[in-house]
Amino acid sequence: VMVPLEQDAEFFSSLHSQIHDADAFCDRTKAKFVDRVDSLARTLTIAASPKDKDMYVWREIIRTFLETDIWMEDTSEGRRERSAPEALRAFHQLRHHLLQIGTVQSLRLAASRDAYIHFVQMVEELVTVKRFQELNAVAMRKILKKHDKRTHLQAQITFPNLLLADSFSVQDVARTIAATISDRIIPIVPQLDDYLCPVCYSLFWKPVRLSCSHVFCVRCLVKAQRRELNDCPVCREPMAVVQAHADNMDASLLNLLELYFPKELKEKRKESERE
Repeated sequence: VMVPLEQDAEFFSSLHSQIHDADAFCDRTKAKFVDRVDSLARTLTIAASPKDKDMYVWREIIRTFLETDIWMEDTSEGRRERSAPEALRAFHQLRHHLLQIGTVQSLRLAASRDAYIHFVQMVEELVTVKRFQELNAVAMRKILKKHDKRTHLQAQITFPNLLLADSFSVQDVARTIAATISDRIIPIVPQLDDYLCPVCYSLFWKPVRLSCSHVFCVRCLVKAQRRELNDCPVCREPMAVVQAHADNMDASLLNLLELYFPKELKEKRKESERE
C-alpha cells in the first residue's frame, strides 16, 4: 500500500507516533515484569528459606545462572551483548545442564518447583521482550534507509539519535528487568563466593572485621600476627592486623554465615580443629 506524504514532516510525525506507541507498550511490559519479579521473590523467600532443605538447591541454581550470564559473552575482542536468540540458546543450555546433573529434580517443596517454573517462564518471556526491541530497532533502520533512498534526505543521520536509543534500546526494558531480577532474586540465597576470606579463599571462620572494614578469618589473622604481618593484607592499612582483638568479631556476619552456610561452617570447624 502506497501512502503519499505531502511533506517530510508528515513522515517523521507518523514515525514518532509509532515510536510513542511502542514506548507505551514497553512501559506496560516493564511494570508487569517488575510485579512478577516481586511475586517470585516473595515465593522464593519462603521456598529457599534456611529452614528448608531446598536452600542449597536454589543456591546451585542461582550460582549456575550467574556464571552462565545468558545476556553477555566473552569474545576475543572483549565482552559483548548476546542477541535474543543467543540469549535464549544459552538459557536452554543452562536448563539442560541443571536437569542433567539432577539439580532441578532435587527440589523437594512444591513451592520450590513452582518457583522454578515461574523463573524459567519469566526469563524466556524477557528474552522475547528483548527480541521485540531488536526487531523494532532493525525495522526502524530499514524504514529510514528506504526513506533516504527515495528522498536523499539522510534521515538516518538527521533523525534524533536520542529518540532511537531511548525507544528501542535493550537497556530500556530487558536490561532493566534483568537488573531487577538480580536485585530482588539473587540476594535471597547468599552465594558462597561473596563470603570468602581473601587470605585462605574459603568461607570466613569466625569473621573479624579490621579497622579498615576488611574481613578475615580469625585464624588467618592469628597466623598473620604470629608472623608479624601487621598491616591489612588487602589495603595495607598500617597496624590494622596487630590491633585486631576479640571485640572486632563481626557478630552479625557470623550469624548470617551460621544461618545460610551451616554445612560449610561445619567443615571449616573440622579443619580448624585439625590444625
